[in-house]
Amino acid sequence: MNKAACARMLLWWLCLSPGHSLAATIYQWLDSSGETHYGYRPPPGVVGTVVGERARQPTEPDKPVNCRALQEEHLRLIDKEIARLRSLPTGLGPQFEFTAEAKQRFINDLLAHRAALLTGRAPEEFSAPDNKRQLGDLQEKYKKDKAQLVEELEAQARQLEQERREVERQRRENELILQRYRALYPGLPPLLY
Repeated sequence: MNKAACARMLLWWLCLSPGHSLAATIYQWLDSSGETHYGYRPPPGVVGTVVGERARQPTEPDKPVNCRALQEEHLRLIDKEIARLRSLPTGLGPQFEFTAEAKQRFINDLLAHRAALLTGRAPEEFSAPDNKRQLGDLQEKYKKDKAQLVEELEAQARQLEQERREVERQRRENELILQRYRALYPGLPPLLY
């Protein structure tokens, strides 16, 4: 089974799994290498086509919907699928369902969805960059941000050094004034300092 077929099967399995009571729109899109992807939302800047919209109902219609129970069921299904994926052998060739990289990517996607479900945030916030261009962009942004922070810290250090010199100059000036005071008025009580 190739990677795209596995992705479709996993996606449909998650969409059709019991315990969900919301509508889901499934999109299909092509990436820059021509590979077909499926998901709830295409990446920014990519136009996807709707391939399915399905209303999912709880398995027991008379039972009231409990969001916590739905969340726990979803987490259980994700954990079950992660365990199943981890148990599969990986390699190249027709006898293997996944390469090690594809298997890890599926597991990472499921973990991102699990984290999103627990925190209420978007799964994309937990996903690692999946290609070299994204990683390169992140590294470039990191370098730019680091250079900017270093520049700001150096500017603050120069400012602090300038202020330190000014305080030191004022201290020496006050010390001279104090010495003159003591020389002119030796019998007077010392100033508070």
